[in-house]
Amino acid sequence: MTGARLVMIVDDDRDLREALGDFLAFEGYRTVLCENGVAALRRLNQDRERPDLILLDLMMPQMNGWEFRKRQLEEPSVASVPVVVMTASRNVENITPNAVVFKPPDLDRLLTVIKEQTTPGAGAEE
Repeated sequence: MTGARLVMIVDDDRDLREALGDFLAFEGYRTVLCENGVAALRRLNQDRERPDLILLDLMMPQMNGWEFRKRQLEEPSVASVPVVVMTASRNVENITPNAVVFKPPDLDRLLTVIKEQTTPGAGAEE
Protein backbone atom coordinates (compact mmCIF):
# COMPACT_ATOMS: atom_id res chain seq x y z
CA MET A 1 0.00 0.00 0.00
CA THR A 2 1.27 3.46 -0.82
CA GLY A 3 1.17 6.33 1.67
CA ALA A 4 -1.77 8.01 -0.07
CA ARG A 5 -5.11 7.57 1.65
CA LEU A 6 -7.83 5.73 -0.28
CA VAL A 7 -11.26 7.39 -0.50
CA MET A 8 -14.32 5.56 -1.88
CA ILE A 9 -16.77 7.97 -3.53
CA VAL A 10 -20.31 6.57 -3.72
CA ASP A 11 -22.60 8.84 -5.73
CA ASP A 12 -24.99 8.26 -8.63
CA ASP A 13 -24.08 11.59 -10.24
CA ARG A 14 -21.26 10.54 -12.58
CA ASP A 15 -20.02 14.07 -13.23
CA LEU A 16 -19.79 14.88 -9.53
CA ARG A 17 -18.24 11.49 -8.71
CA GLU A 18 -15.55 11.93 -11.36
CA ALA A 19 -14.92 15.60 -10.51
CA LEU A 20 -14.46 14.73 -6.84
CA GLY A 21 -12.17 11.88 -7.83
CA ASP A 22 -10.04 14.26 -9.90
CA PHE A 23 -10.03 16.85 -7.11
CA LEU A 24 -8.94 14.33 -4.48
CA ALA A 25 -6.29 12.87 -6.79
CA PHE A 26 -4.89 16.39 -7.22
CA GLU A 27 -4.84 16.68 -3.40
CA GLY A 28 -2.84 13.45 -3.11
CA TYR A 29 -5.57 10.90 -2.42
CA ARG A 30 -6.29 7.69 -4.27
CA THR A 31 -9.94 7.09 -5.10
CA VAL A 32 -12.33 4.34 -6.05
CA LEU A 33 -15.60 5.44 -7.65
CA CYS A 34 -18.94 3.64 -7.22
CA GLU A 35 -22.29 4.62 -8.72
CA ASN A 36 -24.52 3.31 -5.90
CA GLY A 37 -24.60 1.32 -2.68
CA VAL A 38 -24.79 -2.04 -4.46
CA ALA A 39 -21.60 -1.33 -6.42
CA ALA A 40 -19.88 -0.02 -3.30
CA LEU A 41 -20.71 -3.09 -1.21
CA ARG A 42 -19.60 -5.35 -4.03
CA ARG A 43 -16.31 -3.47 -4.26
CA LEU A 44 -15.79 -3.59 -0.48
CA ASN A 45 -16.34 -7.34 -0.49
CA GLN A 46 -14.05 -7.97 -3.48
CA ASP A 47 -11.10 -5.70 -2.74
CA ARG A 48 -8.51 -6.69 -0.18
CA GLU A 49 -7.61 -3.05 0.48
CA ARG A 50 -10.14 -1.17 2.57
CA PRO A 51 -10.77 2.51 1.95
CA ASP A 52 -9.67 4.95 4.61
CA LEU A 53 -12.93 6.86 4.12
CA ILE A 54 -16.23 6.57 2.27
CA LEU A 55 -17.92 9.66 0.81
CA LEU A 56 -21.56 8.59 0.62
CA ASP A 57 -24.49 10.15 -1.19
CA LEU A 58 -27.84 9.35 0.42
CA MET A 59 -30.30 9.53 -2.46
CA MET A 60 -29.30 6.92 -5.09
CA PRO A 61 -31.10 4.25 -7.11
CA GLN A 62 -30.79 0.51 -6.39
CA MET A 63 -29.40 1.01 -2.87
CA ASN A 64 -29.54 4.37 -1.16
CA GLY A 65 -27.04 5.65 1.38
CA TRP A 66 -29.13 4.71 4.40
CA GLU A 67 -29.29 1.07 3.33
CA PHE A 68 -25.61 1.03 2.39
CA ARG A 69 -24.62 2.41 5.82
CA LYS A 70 -26.85 -0.12 7.58
CA ARG A 71 -25.21 -2.99 5.70
CA GLN A 72 -21.73 -1.55 6.14
CA LEU A 73 -22.18 -1.41 9.90
CA GLU A 74 -23.38 -5.04 9.91
CA GLU A 75 -20.16 -6.21 8.21
CA PRO A 76 -17.33 -6.38 10.78
CA SER A 77 -14.54 -6.09 8.20
CA VAL A 78 -15.73 -2.65 7.02
CA ALA A 79 -17.87 -1.36 9.90
CA SER A 80 -15.08 0.84 11.22
CA VAL A 81 -14.44 2.65 7.92
CA PRO A 82 -15.45 6.29 8.49
CA VAL A 83 -18.34 7.62 6.41
CA VAL A 84 -18.88 11.22 5.38
CA VAL A 85 -22.38 11.75 4.05
CA MET A 86 -22.57 14.13 1.09
CA THR A 87 -26.13 15.08 0.33
CA ALA A 88 -28.36 17.79 -1.08
CA SER A 89 -31.11 16.61 1.27
CA ARG A 90 -31.22 18.13 4.72
CA ASN A 91 -32.75 14.88 5.99
CA VAL A 92 -29.88 13.07 7.65
CA GLU A 93 -32.02 11.30 10.21
CA ASN A 94 -31.67 7.56 10.77
CA ILE A 95 -28.03 7.47 9.68
CA THR A 96 -24.88 7.68 11.77
CA PRO A 97 -22.14 9.25 9.68
CA ASN A 98 -18.83 10.51 11.02
CA ALA A 99 -19.59 13.85 9.34
CA VAL A 100 -22.02 15.50 6.91
CA VAL A 101 -21.19 17.79 3.99
CA PHE A 102 -24.10 19.32 2.13
CA LYS A 103 -24.20 19.57 -1.65
CA PRO A 104 -23.05 21.35 -3.58
CA PRO A 105 -19.94 20.68 -1.52
CA ASP A 106 -17.65 23.48 -0.48
CA LEU A 107 -14.37 21.86 -1.57
CA ASP A 108 -12.30 23.48 1.18
CA ARG A 109 -14.70 22.20 3.84
CA LEU A 110 -14.88 18.78 2.21
CA LEU A 111 -11.10 18.52 2.14
CA THR A 112 -10.90 19.58 5.80
CA VAL A 113 -13.45 16.93 6.79
CA ILE A 114 -11.64 14.25 4.77
CA LYS A 115 -8.32 15.15 6.41
CA GLU A 116 -9.91 15.06 9.86
CA GLN A 117 -11.53 11.69 9.23
CA THR A 118 -8.48 10.04 7.65
CA THR A 119 -6.04 11.17 10.33
CA PRO A 120 -5.41 8.43 12.93
CA GLY A 121 -7.28 9.23 16.11
CA ALA A 122 -9.76 11.56 14.40
CA GLY A 123 -13.10 11.89 16.12
CA ALA A 124 -16.59 12.24 14.72
CA GLU A 125 -17.67 15.68 13.56
CA GLU A 126 -21.17 17.08 13.38
